[in-house]
Amino acid sequence: MIKYFRHIRFKYMNQNQTSRYIKYAIGEIILVVIGILIALSINNWNEDRKARQQEIKLVSQLLEDAKNDSIFYQSRLLLFNGQISTYRLLLNQCDGRMESNDTITLRNETSPFTMAADQSIVMSNKIDYNDISDEAIKRRLRDYALSYTYITKAISNHSNLISSEIRNLAKSRNLDFGNNEAKLTEFSVICDIPNIQGVLRLCLGYSQNAQEQAERFIANNEALIVSCNDFFNN
Repeated sequence: MIKYFRHIRFKYMNQNQTSRYIKYAIGEIILVVIGILIALSINNWNEDRKARQQEIKLVSQLLEDAKNDSIFYQSRLLLFNGQISTYRLLLNQCDGRMESNDTITLRNETSPFTMAADQSIVMSNKIDYNDISDEAIKRRLRDYALSYTYITKAISNHSNLISSEIRNLAKSRNLDFGNNEAKLTEFSVICDIPNIQGVLRLCLGYSQNAQEQAERFIANNEALIVSCNDFFNN
């Protein structure tokens, strides 16, 4: 084809048909430009297709990670709820107010000596999520990051307090805080410790703050899951 066009160009040049040669040259330039534009369009379409496939892959992984985060933080919420109940019962015991459920078994979810942990698969993969273009998901991820900062701080404060205060008090009375079969009434011996009510109220406050932040994080988690599902449904 190129050889054919070259033959025509030389023919017009040899015959001194300048006007035809110019028209032909212009036509050839237009064809070249059109060819380049078509090639660019195909390349852009292919790049957009690859970017879309990558985004679908990222959102799919994000959705899976968010569901795993939901399971983990639901367990943290149960832990904080159980500890709040236990701190209140301990306060009742130390205030001389006994209740019928004071003999409950302190398992991990109700033990005031169990330290919480924080983790987020979504946040650990956040660099990869920069390639997601969906504005709703990006907005949810910003909210997610903020709520994760709060829950991380709340859990850190809660765990540090337990480690430095309650565990030391338990050790001072030779209590086995790792015994999952221990009864709440066994911990009544801590009630003779000076200012124990203040310590327990402080622990209760930290647990309540951790509970509130866990609820906030879970709410943002649910909103993120909804946005990911909307991405696939639209």
